Amino acid sequence: MDTKITMLPSFTRTIYRRFLLLLLFALGAGLPVILRISYDQFTTLLYGLTAVAVVCCLCAFVLRHYRWPLCILVVGIVGFVVNGYRIALLINAQLPAALEGADIPVTGQIVSMPKVTQHSAYRKSTSFYFQIDTIDLPSNSAILQVGHKLRLSWYQARSAEPLEPGERWQFTARLKRPRGAVNPSGFDYQAWLLGQDVVATGYVRDKQPVTKVLGSNAAGGVNFERWRFALMGQLFDLGKDGEVAEASSLPLLKALLLGDKSDISGSQWRVLRQTGTVHLMAISGLHIGLVATIGYWLGLLLAHALALWRQAGLRWIAPLVSIAMATFYAGLAGFAIPTQRALVMVVLFGVAWACGRRLNVWFVFLVALVCVVLLDPFAFLSPGFWLSFAAVAILVFVFGWRRSARGRFAMLKALTKAQFWLLIGLFLPLGFLGMPATLLAPVANLIAVPFVSFFIVPLLLLAVLLAPFAPSLSIEFIAFTSTLFSYLWQYLEWLSGIEWYGYWVPEITLLSGVGALLTVVLLLSPRGLNVRILGVILGAVLVVRPLVYRASSDSLLLQMRVLDVQQGLAVTLEAPNHTVLYDTGARYGEGFDMGSRVVAPYLRSRGIHTLETMVVSHGDNDHAGGYLSLVEELDTSNVIAGQPERLPKADTHPAKCEAGSVWRAAGLDFRVLWPNTQSHIQEANNYSCVLLVESNHFRLLFLGDIEKPVERELMRSGELPRDVDVLIVPHHGSKTSSSLALVKHLNPQYAVMSAGYNNRYHHPHLRVLERYTAVGATILRTDLQGAIGFRWDTQGHLTVETARTMLVKPWYR
Repeated sequence: MDTKITMLPSFTRTIYRRFLLLLLFALGAGLPVILRISYDQFTTLLYGLTAVAVVCCLCAFVLRHYRWPLCILVVGIVGFVVNGYRIALLINAQLPAALEGADIPVTGQIVSMPKVTQHSAYRKSTSFYFQIDTIDLPSNSAILQVGHKLRLSWYQARSAEPLEPGERWQFTARLKRPRGAVNPSGFDYQAWLLGQDVVATGYVRDKQPVTKVLGSNAAGGVNFERWRFALMGQLFDLGKDGEVAEASSLPLLKALLLGDKSDISGSQWRVLRQTGTVHLMAISGLHIGLVATIGYWLGLLLAHALALWRQAGLRWIAPLVSIAMATFYAGLAGFAIPTQRALVMVVLFGVAWACGRRLNVWFVFLVALVCVVLLDPFAFLSPGFWLSFAAVAILVFVFGWRRSARGRFAMLKALTKAQFWLLIGLFLPLGFLGMPATLLAPVANLIAVPFVSFFIVPLLLLAVLLAPFAPSLSIEFIAFTSTLFSYLWQYLEWLSGIEWYGYWVPEITLLSGVGALLTVVLLLSPRGLNVRILGVILGAVLVVRPLVYRASSDSLLLQMRVLDVQQGLAVTLEAPNHTVLYDTGARYGEGFDMGSRVVAPYLRSRGIHTLETMVVSHGDNDHAGGYLSLVEELDTSNVIAGQPERLPKADTHPAKCEAGSVWRAAGLDFRVLWPNTQSHIQEANNYSCVLLVESNHFRLLFLGDIEKPVERELMRSGELPRDVDVLIVPHHGSKTSSSLALVKHLNPQYAVMSAGYNNRYHHPHLRVLERYTAVGATILRTDLQGAIGFRWDTQGHLTVETARTMLVKPWYR
């Protein structure tokens, strides 16, 4: 390597080395979060690499001929070690496990926009981030907690005073360590919390003394969150203004202006996903670049005006105004990853312009990459990171070294070309992220991107500028922008109604990923090289080969996955050409439920778009909360439910689950054992649909939330089998179920309990655990082990796997 570099001209060699070192540092700094190793292995690796870096530095002083290769090695190691130690510190700063569930006095400041959820006419909950000033812990770990954040919920009376960013409070909180659901192809919520510097989650104990130490107005310093909150209240809290408050586009405008997506409904998210326009609903790098351009031209206009007074020394005004406006707009977004990348690039180009120098765009790209990874050590886990940088790299690769098109429709041609290549180029990162690549994206974005960039965003910024001086006029601008945006939304809704709107990318292996990357490079290569046809051929092979392989060699009889949906239940049964879902997880508010956030992404990552049967055991939220999202996102042929009248209205018509119903599919026998219409049921839990699944090799039993009276009736009826292989333990392991007689009767080989970590119901109960242990059952729990998978091949051989073992991470302690 060193010989090849020294053969290059001096200037080219210097540029090459800078680019390579920046890239290696960024890759090294991003690597710690994607390694699947335990915490002990992680710390051992950090110490070992630190020693290697020191040895390499010493060798570089002695071995002059090997200085450049050693430099390359050291830079990559230093990047890894720097972020590795930062991640280790965050892991160690988490709340000690011994203090989980304890009531802890804490004083600090609200550092986010509070999100209010109305539960009833008399009660609401407010969630927010709380930066710790002091915390009363009975150990020396208190010093690790100060300065970090808590993610808290506060269940308040409806008449309670609203919370605001910047306020300082003193109260008692019940806390637990950061924890999230762990599923294959799932979002790592725990890593995301650590990336936000959150060391504990919990809720405020409002029965204990609560004191406001300092109001938001008295808090000093620059506080973007307080500013965003004030803007949101002034421009979007329009409940008394009639029609404007009812405009469905207001949540979308709030996302565009403030980066607050909490009010976007589930149906709106579906339209955005189906049309490939999700990126528009955050302050993206595109918008930052637009605002920076506007700032540049305004600064240039100001410089020309000042030139009448002073002829020279005004070159810095335009880039300064550009940087200031880009920073202002990035602050509105809370400095999300795409805005960080765009802002770094704007600052670099601005400073270079002010100094009269030109920068290579790839150099700026790599500096932005390094800065973002250093600002957020968990950036490599963020889909926004990969999609943002991949999109910029594709656009630079496509347009950076080609001659600009000229003519009357040059801009339209360039925009069309950009959307086409983004569809092809982003196919690979979307596949790795388990996200959909919709064929409608170029068609939708061809209209949506310029419309939002040149009309909607400037109007929103104008409303912000007018807000301090002419509040009523700024609201009129919001109303007008809302009306204007509704026309675009009608277009997107029409597109989303087209049945062939999307294609979900299957899971990508390392080999297919390398092949896909090579395909994209070949397709994006200059026309004169005549290698694009090779990209087409390679791409066709990559698409066809998995289909042929899967059709010819799949030996799967059944794969069952008990998904980690926190305090709830969702189980998938995948047989060849037949998929059954038992329960759908819980719903936690408008636009957030486990059906759309966990179940649907998992099924689509498996290439499943159709559910042959969905069984909703009963109508309680923790079992039926995700029903509406799933029937809208997936093609569902048949739905049966223990309480169909309690399910939300949808296009499907759920049938009543009744004992005696049987069907056979993919070599499996399905039989409903309960509810019995002859029985007098009182509790909603006892309406649960009890399902037995059998084959020649196994017997699976799903009991929903039935309680002891139904357990006794089932045993008296003689319908309940003995010696089941896998039992989904009733009612999450509650003491109201799993009687000793039932446990002995079923004698399960595996007893699976789906429950939330440290849930307030104390599921599973200790006595229930003892009963299953006494009969020799292997107990598996989603709160401790994440999603639990069972796989039987056609010979009946069983493989059991748990997500926290498969997807081990240093922070899974």
